[in-house]
Amino acid sequence: MNDQRLDKLIQGDSGAWQDLYMEISPGLFRFVLSRVGDRHAAQDIMQEGFYRLAKNLRQIRDSSSIKSWLYSTCYRLTVDWHRQRDASSTDLTLEDRSAFDPEEAAVRHEQDQAVLDAVLSLSEPHRTVVLLRIWGGLSYSEIAEITGLSEGTLRSQFYWAVRKLRQMLRSHCSGLWKDVSSSE
Repeated sequence: MNDQRLDKLIQGDSGAWQDLYMEISPGLFRFVLSRVGDRHAAQDIMQEGFYRLAKNLRQIRDSSSIKSWLYSTCYRLTVDWHRQRDASSTDLTLEDRSAFDPEEAAVRHEQDQAVLDAVLSLSEPHRTVVLLRIWGGLSYSEIAEITGLSEGTLRSQFYWAVRKLRQMLRSHCSGLWKDVSSSE
């Protein structure tokens, strides 16, 4: 993004807003959905995030910080959403995938669910950095702006989270392999 884009957004240029939305919304939606586990709530939170961006756009110094501002705002909105619902954990459902081979689809669904369960079992700081980095597609510097943590801390959290995920998934996959080999 460039500052011309910021000027167009401030002026209310609908094309600039549409371009911004198309650029940021897919990753932002995945991130918010992964935090709340409800498609409608995720859409509402994202809409509120863009609304707050529009209200506060003049406070943003340059266009390069819009993405991190939106992620940060939506992150705080998900925290509020959980507080309002008195929820301490997130249960997510994966979208059904259509496939020609039902057996392949079942295996893929089980693998996806295993990854999702593993990510959700991480501690909050580790889960957040994984979700922002992988599903949100954010850089460490953008995550640092959102969380207020240093890039070094985030890199360390990400490293340990990925290491833990590998351990969990390795044990899950070996369990799956035993189930498959014993049934033959």
